[in-house]
Amino acid sequence: MDKAFEHLRPGGLPRLTMYLAPSFQDFESDARMAALVRAAPALETFVQSGAPRTIDALGGCPRLRHLELRFRIEPAQLERLLPRWPALEVLKFEQRGSSDDDCRRIVELLLAVPTTHPLRVASVRGYENADLNARFTTG
Repeated sequence: MDKAFEHLRPGGLPRLTMYLAPSFQDFESDARMAALVRAAPALETFVQSGAPRTIDALGGCPRLRHLELRFRIEPAQLERLLPRWPALEVLKFEQRGSSDDDCRRIVELLLAVPTTHPLRVASVRGYENADLNARFTTG
């Protein structure tokens, strides 16, 4: 299966704007998904499990508007990538595997996003925070 992803070169899928995989797909290794994302810099919607290399590769998608991950995102990764997503409107991911300290740091980062930024929906499933709920729609 890896051979099927070898032909993907960065920018090789310029018209791919959406990738939706709401449940795990057999081919979803982190390396394969990172290659797919690097090949699709025009991605606007990405719904997938979201392993570390894949999330890093999404930093090359400045038109990303909707990001929904079935797993966690590291605070340092979010801090580095948020400025690279100027169009992001929806950000959802799981607390699963994150400490409460990591979740608090993520909430701090999200609350620091300027109100002029288009981010309107932010959700850390499995972690409740009144300030986050007051600022963003969590649905």
